[in-house]
Amino acid sequence: MSTRTAQVWIEQYALESWKTPGGHRRVRRSEVIALRERLAPSEPKRRPVMLVQAGKLNNARICEALSALGEVIAIDDSDPLSSLTIIGRTMPAVVVIEVGDTNLEQLAMLTHLFIDPLLGHTHVLVLGDMTAGQVVAQMRPGEQVSVASPQSGGAELRAIVETILAQGEPGASNRVPALLESMRGYPVPPDENERLKALNRTGLVDTPLEPAFDKIVQVAANVLQTPVCLMSLLTHDRQWFKAQVGLAERQTPRLWAFCNHTIVQNGVFVVEDAAADDRFRGNPLVTGTPEIRFYAGAPIKDYEGYALGSLCVIDNKPRQINDEQRATLKTLAELTSDRINLRTHTRQLAGGPTR
Repeated sequence: MSTRTAQVWIEQYALESWKTPGGHRRVRRSEVIALRERLAPSEPKRRPVMLVQAGKLNNARICEALSALGEVIAIDDSDPLSSLTIIGRTMPAVVVIEVGDTNLEQLAMLTHLFIDPLLGHTHVLVLGDMTAGQVVAQMRPGEQVSVASPQSGGAELRAIVETILAQGEPGASNRVPALLESMRGYPVPPDENERLKALNRTGLVDTPLEPAFDKIVQVAANVLQTPVCLMSLLTHDRQWFKAQVGLAERQTPRLWAFCNHTIVQNGVFVVEDAAADDRFRGNPLVTGTPEIRFYAGAPIKDYEGYALGSLCVIDNKPRQINDEQRATLKTLAELTSDRINLRTHTRQLAGGPTR
């Protein structure tokens, strides 16, 4: 920025300034940054990418029907490996795939779409018969899969995909979280895709136990006087425990995780008696080991504010906690967040992988 430009902005009162005793102009840094943001051209909204893999008769018809919704890429259904490569490179919002009765390679591709957690945001629309429906039913809990008839009209397919795309749009209507919750069986943050990327960036999932985190869960269990405390990280399909007290398992399906409710809010989420709560009374962790009755969790967040998981305490009998205990749990979760973020920054400064 030239000196003349700064003078013009000051003269036009776009920037507040004052003179020093020596006659020099001074401007607040915060004012300059705010003006820069106001003047910066807004970035064009990125059109969603949709991949279509269907038979020759349907490919062109489906692509034409979806073209108004974003960028549509037709991929060859004869080479599953090539298809997976394209999917990994483009990170599509939606994959529309036609699955026949006997095409096992297509079914294998459908299953492998969800191996990479960075594809946790990708929704698969399967065009197929009951065979496809049976495959979808066997997939892991939490995956985003819909089924439609291969004979669905263009307008019908467009309406289905438009609803799917709305799930990831900032400022989408309030029906979107409810739609996701109904589909997955648990609350889903509106920024789920970015949240999963943030979790992957930490490099924590599936790493060994560490004293730095073990100490925090032990302190939380002692202060809140509960037999179980967990540092839980939520992947696209798992609840994985980086640190734990009082529980032998290292993970559960995400579908069972109480922490799904914790990561969609800022405060402490409390369930005083899970057996009497309609959301949890049928949960396998309530009806079976460890027979959860009481749960309290506070979100663990990365440096950009994405909820990675939670620090939670659990008891097998109903109970309550007071305000001081809530504040303590929240503080310990913030300490956990700080340790994760320091570690991530240290690795990035050292030139390590950011995933």
